[in-house]
Amino acid sequence: MSLFQIGPANHGYDMINLKMSPPLKTPRSYSQILKAFLRVASLRNQLAVLLLVAGAAGAILSLGLISLVDLWKPFLPTFFAPYRPVVIALSVLLFVCLGYGHWIERRWVEITRIRIPTSKLAPGSEPVRIVHLSDFHCTEDDALEKRLPDMIHPFRPDLILLTGDYLGSLKGTSTLERLLKGLHSSHGLFAVLGNHEVWYTPGLDLFMKTPVVLLNNEARRFVIRNTSICLFGVQLDDEEKAIPSLKELSSEAINVVLYHYPDFIERVSGTEVDLLLSG
Repeated sequence: MSLFQIGPANHGYDMINLKMSPPLKTPRSYSQILKAFLRVASLRNQLAVLLLVAGAAGAILSLGLISLVDLWKPFLPTFFAPYRPVVIALSVLLFVCLGYGHWIERRWVEITRIRIPTSKLAPGSEPVRIVHLSDFHCTEDDALEKRLPDMIHPFRPDLILLTGDYLGSLKGTSTLERLLKGLHSSHGLFAVLGNHEVWYTPGLDLFMKTPVVLLNNEARRFVIRNTSICLFGVQLDDEEKAIPSLKELSSEAINVVLYHYPDFIERVSGTEVDLLLSG
């Protein structure tokens, strides 16, 4: 999560990082998602890599467990004995990494402040505060999500912006809904979709019961304390339709673009885009 304070050139932006089309048929089960993977070549490749990595990890952990049993009561061929410490060490290391990722990293919040100057605000103007959230990958476990609103609101954001990949499982919809309902900013919450929504769960309305406004190649304009802000959301897999509009952005406003992938920065170079927020 990031908080951007957009201020005059002598104040700058303060960025606080908190280390955290037509409707299609929406998959309602894991079997339907699997079928969606198998229909698309790029998703089949992802599935193959996922299965390969999962298989390798499972094999290492299984061999480590077998080696531990063999250490206590030998039953494997004698030629395996020299490799037993290596296999045990690898399986322990893998188990520690998986445990760290699941129980520690995904609940860990780190705050970093960065100042980025802009000349589009008059000296002495109060900064515009933008909170950027992305890649929740929500599941039933909301250990981090339920903490976020209380962490965000002290910053008094003017805008809260989201850039995709909201679900980690189909059962994470209630976690996401509770989180989004708990967020508040003076000028609203706006979002674009990520690859998880576009590829895996197309047509699923994640924001219907929340205050979030979805921007599909659409712009919203605000005046926040006499500062003009233009917010533009670029739709994933439909970027070409957004390019002409991005080239016509006014140089008088602070232009903020939302898109799921950061490499879109190459497409907006040479335009009046001041800030690109990505997942």
